[in-house]
Amino acid sequence: MTGDTLLSSESVSHHYAERKYSSKPTTNATPSFASEDLAPSGTDNFLDDDQIVVETFGDTKNAVLKGIDAPEPVYFCCVEPPSSKSIHEFERALRELAVEDPSLRIRFDAETGQTVVETMGELHMDVVKNRLIRDYGLNVFVGPLQVAYREIIDDAVSRTATVQETLNEKEVHSATLTLHIEPRPQVGKFKAIKVSLPQDSPNLRSDWLKAINEGCRNAIHNGPILGFPVQDIVISLQAITTSGGRVNTAILSSCAHKCVTEAFECANARLVEPIMRADIVLENGAEAQTVLQELARRRADIINCSGTHLGTTLIRANVPVSEMSGFPTTLRTLSSGLASLNVQVADYQIVSDHDQAAIVNRLKRLN
Repeated sequence: MTGDTLLSSESVSHHYAERKYSSKPTTNATPSFASEDLAPSGTDNFLDDDQIVVETFGDTKNAVLKGIDAPEPVYFCCVEPPSSKSIHEFERALRELAVEDPSLRIRFDAETGQTVVETMGELHMDVVKNRLIRDYGLNVFVGPLQVAYREIIDDAVSRTATVQETLNEKEVHSATLTLHIEPRPQVGKFKAIKVSLPQDSPNLRSDWLKAINEGCRNAIHNGPILGFPVQDIVISLQAITTSGGRVNTAILSSCAHKCVTEAFECANARLVEPIMRADIVLENGAEAQTVLQELARRRADIINCSGTHLGTTLIRANVPVSEMSGFPTTLRTLSSGLASLNVQVADYQIVSDHDQAAIVNRLKRLN
C-alpha cells in the first residue's frame, strides 16, 4: 500500500483539497462474497468495492464516494484443488484473487459440494488459473466453462405458504407469508422485498424482514428451468401471520423460500442469455461478406456494416455469449489477420422457444 488517498475523479480531489478536508479510507468496510465460507478473514484493511469515505472537519458530515461498479460475470466453471491437503490454501488464494478483481465472483455450490468461479470470459478464466498455478503453486482442476444464463418470468403471480416447526416436543412455531411476484424489465438482480402490508398491520421487525429477504434470495438463486438465478422481478410482502412474537427467524426464512419456489412453479418462466456487443474493424483487402455470414451462423444481430473515413469496414453486431467460443480464431482466419475485434457485455435477451429447448437438453446431458 502506498498510503495515498484515492478519489473517484480529479474534480472531486480538487473540490475537497480546496475545502481543506482530510481524507482517509475506511477500515471497517469488508468486501461482499457470494459465500460466507469464502469471505476473507481479517479484512479490516480491505475496502468494499473501493469505497472511500472522506472525513471532514467542521460540518460533521462525511462524503462517500462511489466505488467500482463491476459488471455481472457471464461465464462460470467449477474449480477443484489438487488435493484435500491444499483446500485451505486453495480457499485463501481465491479470497485474495476476489479482493483484487471485483469482476471475479466465488461461490460454493452446496448441492454439488464444488467451488464455482464466475468470470467475464475464457481469457479471464485462463488468467485466474495461471495465477493459481504460478503465484500459489496450486495445480487446480478446472471444469468446462459454461455460460451464465439467467431466468425471468412473464406473468405476475401471488402465493401463500406456511411452515411450522415443533420445538422442545411441545412448542409449535409457525409462519404464513403471502408474496406477490411480478416481472419488472431492466430491474436486474433482486435486492430486497417491497413491504406492502395493510395499514393496520403491526410494524415488521427488522430481524424478521432480514430473514424473509434471505429466504427470497436463496430461492431466487435457483430458477425453475435450469436452476439459474432469476432476475428482473419485484417481490412484495402482502401478508404475514406468525404463531407469536418469539417465532424463530429460520422459520420465516424457510417460509419465504418455499413461497417463492412454489410461485416460480406456477409462473411462465423463460431463459435469457447474455449478449456481447462486438465491434469488428476490417482492413483493406479483408472480405466483409464472409465475416457477416459467420456472424449470421452464430445467431448474431447485425446492427451496422459501413465503411469509415480511414478506408476500413466497421461491423457492429450483438452476439450471444454462447456463440462466441472460438470466434476470434475464426475471424483471424477469415480476414487473413486483417481484422480487429472488440467485445463487451451488452445485455441479456430472451431465448427463443426452439433455442431454449436445445439449451435445456444440452445442459441436462452435461449434468
